[in-house]
Formats: sequence, C-alpha cells, structure tokens
Amino acid sequence: MMKYSIQRAVRPNIMHFHPRRSMSTSATSLASKDSLERDTATYYGKNANYADLFGTNIHFGYFPHITDPSQKIVDFAQSGFALNQRMIDVAGIDANSNVIDFGCGVGGPIFDVSQRTNCKAMGVDLTPEFIVQAQQQFGSQSDKVQYMVGSITDLPSALKNGPKFSHLFTIQAICHVSRFFDDVLASAYSVLQEGGILVANDFVVAESGPSKEAEEFFYTRLHFDKLLTFADYAECLTRNGFEIVLFENCSKHAEYGYQILAPEAQQRGCMEKDGRPLSLHYEQTSACFARGELGKIIVVARKR
Repeated sequence: MMKYSIQRAVRPNIMHFHPRRSMSTSATSLASKDSLERDTATYYGKNANYADLFGTNIHFGYFPHITDPSQKIVDFAQSGFALNQRMIDVAGIDANSNVIDFGCGVGGPIFDVSQRTNCKAMGVDLTPEFIVQAQQQFGSQSDKVQYMVGSITDLPSALKNGPKFSHLFTIQAICHVSRFFDDVLASAYSVLQEGGILVANDFVVAESGPSKEAEEFFYTRLHFDKLLTFADYAECLTRNGFEIVLFENCSKHAEYGYQILAPEAQQRGCMEKDGRPLSLHYEQTSACFARGELGKIIVVARKR
C-alpha cells in the first residue's frame, strides 16, 4: 500500500487515494472532548498575540509564489486572503453557493469568501468572544453572512434542523479536535446537501508521530493533544461518506509563514505562556515543517 509522506512536493492537481490507517497521538494526556474544546476556546479568546499578529485572518496562509515562482510574493497578512481565494477556487464556490464555516474564528475568512463570490455564508465557532466580534465587525456589513456560537463536533439544533449547505469551508480548526474527527465529519455530513463539497485546510503530522520539538513548540502552544496523519485524514473522510477529489500539500507554505512571522513577533516582544519569546516557538515550528515532522494540507471531498 502507498504510504503518504507530508514531505512530498506541492501537488495541486487532482489525485486518487488508497490510504493506510495510521494513528498518532502526542505524549500529553488525552483530554475529554468538553475540556479540549473549552481549553481551545479559552486559549484563542484570551490570547492577545493573535489580534496583534494575525488581525481577522487567524490562520497561516497561502503563498502563491511557492507553488508558482512567477507569482507576486505576498506578506503574511495577504497570505490569509490568498488562502481564502485558493480554497474558493478548488472548491468551486460561487454566487449560487451556501457555505458553512466550521471554526470561523473572528469571522474574517468566511466574510471574505462571501465578499469575493457573493455567496451566502454561516460561520460557527466555539469561542463566544470571536462570534461577538464577528457579528459586530462583519455581520453588520452584509445580510449574506451570519455567525453562531457552537461546537463543530455537535452542532446547534438550529443548524442540524435547518437548510442544507452546498459547501463546508474550514481552516485549521479540525486539528484542535482531531481525536473527534468522526464527530466533526458526522456534523459535516448532516449539514451538507447531496453531492456537497467539503474544503479543509489543516495541520497534519508525520506517520512516525510528533518529534520532541513538534511537541514542545507546536502541540503544547496550540493545545493539541493529537494530530492526524494524512492517511488518518483520508481514511476518516472515506469511512464517513466522503470521496476525496483533491489533495494539496501546503507544508512549505506553513514553513515559510512561520519563518517570516518570527521576526515580527520578536520585534513586538510577544511572549508565550512558558516565558519564552513567541519568535523562538515560531522559528522552531518552521524547522519542524522544513524537516517534514509537521505538515499542512488542503483537501477537497465530496459527500457521497
């Protein structure tokens, strides 16, 4: 059987998969679903570093020049918008789409998707502070975008019983509840219409599991107790009624993003909870991506 490596070159074309089952957990103790979600919500809701460094796109982005050297080199802030556009393109989101965002953060990405395509959109996030900000900053600007507090592992009844969506969009959210990916996919399947499209950007780990450096500078900082390998990701999607139609390895984008963000974090004097500079965490995390210990992917899957 083919063994998937997150060190593969960027391949944005359509590919077919026959995944091998592989599970990888961190050395930290496994939390319950409720405590894991609560810790994640608290971490992002109370962490000033994200507001200072990321703005309204609280995720690592996409740098077109990495895939195509003829493209303009964008800065970190612009890379967030570039990722939104890349996901729009590969998922086929347009003005006729009705899109739900799992883990919408402060609402910027899904608002941007709606603005770029004129689609209807709903953002869901576990962090109440983020939803309040999203409603005030973005919901007030458009009658096509709504936001709701909720868990992506167990959606609010208003969504479970409401109209179906043509697309599910999610950026770097599933990684926080990776052990409950089956629950996330059950939620996704329940709200997508027949033939609906899921497009996800997420972090994964090498099949050998997290290195000591990945544990210390990535897992602990971001409150991960587990990450999936790509084989896990593909197998779970297939098992839960989805057909994978596209996979893109974006690991080099994460490596570069952490690399260029480290000096900015140092200049701003950002510190982590462990008392060490955030820039150190970013430099070490970039090195983990460079060595293939961590990865970042875009996956497009269709509901069967």
